[in-house]
This record gives sequence, C-alpha cells and structure tokens, in this order.
Amino acid sequence: MAMRRLGFLLLLAAVLAACSGRSGTSEVQPLSPDDGIELTLFYDDVSLVMFNGNDQDATQTQRLHFVRGELGGNDDFDGEDIPGDVIGAGDCFRITQQGRLPQNPPQCGIVASEEFLPNPDTYFWRAGPIDAVTFDVRLDDTIIARCDTVRRGDIGECRFVYPTDS
Repeated sequence: MAMRRLGFLLLLAAVLAACSGRSGTSEVQPLSPDDGIELTLFYDDVSLVMFNGNDQDATQTQRLHFVRGELGGNDDFDGEDIPGDVIGAGDCFRITQQGRLPQNPPQCGIVASEEFLPNPDTYFWRAGPIDAVTFDVRLDDTIIARCDTVRRGDIGECRFVYPTDS
C-alpha cells in the first residue's frame, strides 16, 4: 500500500513539474514600457476602439488575442482579424455591431479600420452573457493585461504595452 502511494505521489510530482513548464499562465505578465509601445482600449457596451497614440506602427497584430472567460470560447477575438495585421501610428481600429455608429473617443479623429460583429454576446469586453468581470489581452500565450468588462451604459479604458520587435 505504501509503495502504491509513493508511486502515485511520484507520478503527481512529475505531472505538476511538466505543467509548470508550459508557456500559458493565468497570471498577468505585463511588458515594460521599454519593450514596446502603449496601446489603449476605449470601450462601451456597443463598441471597442484600440488606439495607437504612438509615432510607431503596431505590427503583426495576429499575435494579439482577447479572451473573456475560457480560452477557445466563441467570444475570443484574434488580432489576425485586424485588417493588414497593423494599427498604424496615430490610428484607431474599431470593433462594433453591424448597423451601429458609435462615437469615437476624442483621440480618434478617423477610424483607420474596423471589424463588425453581429452578435453582442461575443463582445469580449462586455460582462454579459457570462457575467465576466475581466477579459485578458494575450500576446501569443502570455497574458499581458487584464481589463475590466463593462455592462450596459458603462464605459471602460485599458492600456497595455505591445512589443515593437514583434
């Protein structure tokens, strides 16, 4: 019996050691401002705008993933859906509901590109329908920011550093 228990404990230790080496984690690991440029998300219950207020483009945005709840859900949004995989210096990218014309934040004179999502239940920045409190901004498999979600009538803002050597 003791030998079986020891075998189980050794197996458990091996599994835990293997899992600890995985790159995905639930802890936020923000990048330093020295590692990139700051991007800002402005959002309400009907739209989200990503603003690049820098003098340098944010390129290879396909590395970005926005996740509310569990990774792989139907409400995840991938940066590969940003046209051209770039948010130019001083530009804004907007996600909104088809047929809605939301107001842009004052920082965005013109929206350079946008994506329309037909189903508000898939808006990763909203609390509903799963009653989420936050959503994650991921760079590949690493969470680089955790942002608060909004409910109807609320507005939110979240900043994160995006690497310039991407």
